Amino acid sequence: MHIPNIAIENVGIWDNPQIPAYSRPRVVLRYELECYLGEAGECWIDGVRYELRRNTILFAQPGQIRSSRYPFSVRYIYFELQESAPEFEAWLSDLPACLPTSESAAQMTEQLEKEYMGNSYTARLACQTLLLQSLLALSASEPQPVTKRLHPMQTEVFRVIRYMKEHIYDTISVGELAALSGYSAPYLNKFFREVVGRTPYEYYIGLKMLEARRLLLSGERNV
Repeated sequence: MHIPNIAIENVGIWDNPQIPAYSRPRVVLRYELECYLGEAGECWIDGVRYELRRNTILFAQPGQIRSSRYPFSVRYIYFELQESAPEFEAWLSDLPACLPTSESAAQMTEQLEKEYMGNSYTARLACQTLLLQSLLALSASEPQPVTKRLHPMQTEVFRVIRYMKEHIYDTISVGELAALSGYSAPYLNKFFREVVGRTPYEYYIGLKMLEARRLLLSGERNV
C-alpha cells in the first residue's frame, strides 16, 4: 500500500476576539484538523451547523465553505498532500467534519503541537504518525448523518481562490480571474459574492493581508 506524502504546513493555536460575532464564510484551501478549546461554540461547514464543546474535533477539506461564531479558540493542524494520492484522498473525503468530544484525539493534537516545535527528523516522523492516528480516530467515529448544502458555483470559486493563493505576491485583475473561471467579470463578482459574501478583489486583498500578517509574526519580514 502506498503511504501518502503529507506536508504539515502549520500547527498552533488560533484565538479569535472575545466579541460575540460571526466570521465571514471562507473557502478552505488545505486540510484543516482542529481541536476546539472553548467551552461552547458553533461552526458551519458546507452549510451544516455543528455545536462545539471542549475537545470537539473538526475536519475541513479543500473546497469546503466554513464559518464560525466568535469567540473561537482551536488547536489547528494544517496539511496538504505533496503528490497525487487518489486512494488516500478518497478516504479523506469520506471522513466526518465533526467528531464529538474525544479526549484521546485531543491529546494526540496536543502532542502533535509539541512535536512540531522540534526540528529533528524524529520529531517530523512523530508529527506524521500522530496526524495519521488522529485521522484514523475520525474514521472510526460514527457521526450523525447530515445533508450538505453546496452552492452550485462552489467549485469555480475554489479554483479562483486557489489561483489567488498561488499568485499572492502578484497583482491579479478581476478580468484575469474572470478568464480563468470562464465567465464574465460581472457574473464572477455576482456568484463569488453569493458564495463567500465578498467580491473577488476584496477576497484577494484579504488573502494578501493574512500573508503579510504571517510574514510579520514569523519574523521573515519586518514592517
